Amino acid sequence: MRIFILGMDEPLFIPRLFGSFVEARSKEIVGIGLTSIFPRRRRARALLRHIRLVGALGFGRDLLMVLTARLLDAWSRIMLWGTGRRPRRYFSLGTLGRAYGIPVRRVRDVNAEQFANWLLGRELDLIICQVPDILKPPVLTASRLGCLNKHASLLPRYRGLHPVFWALLEGEREVGVTFYLMRDEIDRGPIILQHRLEITPNETLYEVYRRVFDIAGLMLPEAVRRVESGSRFAETRLDTGTYYSHPTRADARRFRKMGRRFGVPSLG
Repeated sequence: MRIFILGMDEPLFIPRLFGSFVEARSKEIVGIGLTSIFPRRRRARALLRHIRLVGALGFGRDLLMVLTARLLDAWSRIMLWGTGRRPRRYFSLGTLGRAYGIPVRRVRDVNAEQFANWLLGRELDLIICQVPDILKPPVLTASRLGCLNKHASLLPRYRGLHPVFWALLEGEREVGVTFYLMRDEIDRGPIILQHRLEITPNETLYEVYRRVFDIAGLMLPEAVRRVESGSRFAETRLDTGTYYSHPTRADARRFRKMGRRFGVPSLG
């Protein structure tokens, strides 16, 4: 298998998803593409939306955690280059890849023709994707088996943005993880693997997301194995699902009135 990972340069959750998989199958991963957490053309709007969602204080806490993780990642790179020893914990997908000798490149526009052509030249069997962008057909068809994606819900329910937030706001007692093969419609494609997670009453949003990514990291090897097997999987039925977009300030206020909290991203 020739596998390419396309993921966000996000330090707190993304390494949880890919850590064990990269360690186990590093010889088959021919490259890692890193994108920004917020797409460059929409960065200012995305930051404002995040502040509107978690509030100024929450944004400050999130920023502090991200900056701390960046510093820890920089120290990990220094130790890696200086001693050759791999760190116990990774705070970036880029450092994770370099620790196992995997080529890493920055990707400004995942749908750029030049990038799609570059992917085609790699003769890939599978792309594993975890980015905020909507991929278009040139990239979606750049590997033999397609693009495998993870979504933090039990698709086709809670398609779209912030699925865990919306599940908590709607009073759900469980969330989920879905691995599926991407199509050119949002969160639609053959479902490969799903897992349900029960929500406890006092969990914060970030605590639920942490569990989602930890479970997804355990599920990823099996999801890839199922894709490799060549089995046929049922398409997502959109008529039985739900779609959500960006939460409003009013949604965030209702979230807090329910007794729910966003919490603080964990470095542990």
